[in-house]
Amino acid sequence: MSNFHSKQKGTQVHNPKRFEEASDNSLLGKIDGNVSYITTNHTDTTTIIPVADNNGSLNNKYFYLYSSNNTRKIMVCFNVGGQGNLNIIEGYDFKVSVNINTNDNVATIIDNLVTTLTTENSSTHRIFTSMTDNTTSLTLVNEASSAAEDVNTGFQFSNTVVQNATDEYLVSEATTGKLVFKSAADGIGDKHFAHTQSIASATWVVNHNLNKFPSVTVVDSAGTVVIGKVEYNTNNQATLTFVGSFSGKAYFN
Repeated sequence: MSNFHSKQKGTQVHNPKRFEEASDNSLLGKIDGNVSYITTNHTDTTTIIPVADNNGSLNNKYFYLYSSNNTRKIMVCFNVGGQGNLNIIEGYDFKVSVNINTNDNVATIIDNLVTTLTTENSSTHRIFTSMTDNTTSLTLVNEASSAAEDVNTGFQFSNTVVQNATDEYLVSEATTGKLVFKSAADGIGDKHFAHTQSIASATWVVNHNLNKFPSVTVVDSAGTVVIGKVEYNTNNQATLTFVGSFSGKAYFN
């Protein structure tokens, strides 16, 4: 048995010796009567819109994403025509190289991304839980709450994160401070959702999946609050309308 560690990050419980540390978004939970680390059920959906290579313009360019539970930060680096020589950069856990040819178009780059990420996806560093692609974009769904982002490829990224209820969690009661298992159906606090609008637009259609009519706060890319019209299409979807196009974030509470 191990003690609860006073310096453990956030609300985590210290992991037993020789057990892998839980991620920043995990709690000790009870699933079917067994105690184990579980995520707080964040689902991250990332849509990637690549650009074509232009005479080797993508060589050694990269973006990053996280494995499930945010346990590993991954460099996804392009090797154009075998000329790539970028080493793993400090702050990343490992590098994934995507082999493409000079002047490959967007559809070909997406095909190569799918092949590479599928090969790398495993139980030891799961990169996605589901993947869909077409000739213009690639969408990854993962159990993590840290969004994938571009570094220098010029690709467009659109991220949404949802936190949903699941089974039971070990939580601290506000009144007594005691650690108890609490059913997620009873709630661990009000659910919330953050939407990232990477592509500038005057109309944002957001699937927040909170099963309620939440309050909404919108900020632009500079962090300035923007006022717009909020239309609740359903309990799980809202349309935000503004006088001009911009990118930013919308917080649903």
